[in-house]
Amino acid sequence: MTRKFLLASTTAFATLTAPQIVLAEITADDVWQNMKDYVTPLGGTISATPTRDGNSVTQSGMTVEFALPMGLGNVMLTQPDLQMTENGDGTVTISTPASAVYEFSAAMAGQANVTGNVTVDHQGLNMVASGDPGDVTYTYSIDELGFKLGALDVNAKDQPDIEVAFSGVIEDLLGTSRITIGDLVTVIADSGSGDVDVQYSAKGVDGADIRGTYRVDTAGAQQTMTFPRNGMDLMNLAAALDAGLSLTVDSRMTLYETTQVTESDGTTLSEQSSSALYQEARYEFDKDGLRISGDAENVTATMPASAEFPFPVDVAARTASGKLVMPLSARDNAQDFALALTMGEMEFGEDLWALVDPGQALPREPMQVELDLSGKVNNSIDWLNVLEVQSRLAGGEIPVELTALTMNTLLVDVAGARLTGTGAAVFDNSDKVTYGGFPKPVGAVDLALSGGNAMLDKLVAAGLVSDQDANGARMMMAVVAAPDPAAGEDAMKSRIEMTEQGHILANGQRLK
Repeated sequence: MTRKFLLASTTAFATLTAPQIVLAEITADDVWQNMKDYVTPLGGTISATPTRDGNSVTQSGMTVEFALPMGLGNVMLTQPDLQMTENGDGTVTISTPASAVYEFSAAMAGQANVTGNVTVDHQGLNMVASGDPGDVTYTYSIDELGFKLGALDVNAKDQPDIEVAFSGVIEDLLGTSRITIGDLVTVIADSGSGDVDVQYSAKGVDGADIRGTYRVDTAGAQQTMTFPRNGMDLMNLAAALDAGLSLTVDSRMTLYETTQVTESDGTTLSEQSSSALYQEARYEFDKDGLRISGDAENVTATMPASAEFPFPVDVAARTASGKLVMPLSARDNAQDFALALTMGEMEFGEDLWALVDPGQALPREPMQVELDLSGKVNNSIDWLNVLEVQSRLAGGEIPVELTALTMNTLLVDVAGARLTGTGAAVFDNSDKVTYGGFPKPVGAVDLALSGGNAMLDKLVAAGLVSDQDANGARMMMAVVAAPDPAAGEDAMKSRIEMTEQGHILANGQRLK
C-alpha cells in the first residue's frame, strides 16, 4: 500500500512539474531586455530600432552610450545590426554580420574628442541564449575572431597628432555568460581561447614611434561579478561596495610573449621582450578590499643595451609568484593587508655578467628571493570615494595608520651569501616623536646571514666594492650581529629589538 502510494505521488509530482520545465523559455524580447538590464546599472543606455519578421527580431541602429561622472563627457559605441531568432525550443540564436564596423566616440568636456572605428571579422560564430526572463545564459563559440583599428581621430588641446594601429586574431574562442537580474545584477562567465596574436604601433608619442606584439598560445578566465541594479557612482564606488559590488576573476595563459620597440629618427631608444611558459592570476574586489595573487613558470625579461639603456638586462626565473591584499574601505577596526613576492631560481644573462664581473669572481648559480609581509592598518577613509580622498589628502591628512607588521619570510640567496629573517612589531600611532614622525614600533626581528664575508671578498675581487667599503661593511655587521658557529664558519645572526621605552637593541646591546 505504501509503495503504491509513493509511486502514485511521484507520478503526480512529475506530471505537475513537467509543464513548468517545458515553459522555461525565453523570447527575443526577453534577451533584449536582459541586455538592457545589464547595461543600465553600469551607467549606460542601450537603444536600437526593432523589426520583427516571424520568429526573428532585428535590432537596427544599435548604440550604447555611457555618461561620464560629474558632467565630464560621454562615450558612445555604435554597433551593427543584431539579429535574434527564436528557435521554437525556448532558446534564441544571436547573430551579427561576418564582417562589421563598430564605431566609437568619446567627448571629454573641454579636454579632448576621440572618434574611430574597429572592423571585426568572425568565422564560425554560434551564439545561443537560453534560460528564463531575467536569468539568461549566453553560450558561444567562434572559430576565428579578427579585429583591426580603423580611422582614429584624437582632437586634444596642446597635443600633437598621434597615429595608432592595432589589430589581432583570436582563434577557437568559446564560453558562457549568465546574466541574472535581481536586487543585484550577477554575471557568471567562463571563457577560453586558442592562439591570441596582437600587433600594435603608435607614431608621434613624445616624438617617438612604438611598435609591439602580444601573443599567447591558450588563454582562459572565469569571472563572477555583482553590482547594484539601481546603479553606481563611479566617483564613489565605496557606496557600491557596501551595496554589493564585487568582482572575482581567475585567469590563465600558456606561452605568453610580448615585444616592444621604441625608435626616434631611425635610432632605437629601447627594446624589450618578456615571456612565460605558464601564468595564472586571481583578482578579487569587494567590500573587504582588493586581493591579487599570481604564479608563473619559466619567466623571462630581456632589454638589450640601447640609447635609453646603456647596459643589457636579461633576467630569467623558473618560478615567480606574488600577492597583494589591500583594504579599501573605512572601518572601526584594524584590517589585514599583505604583500609577498617570490623569484625562484633567478638568473641573469651572460652579457650583463660580463659587464659587471668580467673576471667571473662571483658565482653564477641561480638566485632565490622571497619576501612575505602581512599586517594591519586602520583606514579612516573610503579610498574609492574619490572626492573625499582628494579633499583630505589636499589638507595634509594621512587617513591610514599602520598598527602591526609581520615579516613572515625574508630570504635572499645571492652570489653565495644567504640572508634569512622573520619578525613582528606593533606600532603606537599616539607616539610619533620617538622615531621622528613615524609611529613607535615595539617588537623584534631575527636575521641570519651565511657567506657574507666571502661575498664581500668576491665583490672586492670583481672591483665592485673597494677594500675600504668592504671593511666598513664588516665593522657594521660586527656591531649588529654576532658569530653563529652552529651554522658554519662564515655565519652570523642578529636579533634587533625595539622596546616599549623607545630603545633599539642588537643582540641585547643598546644602539638607541
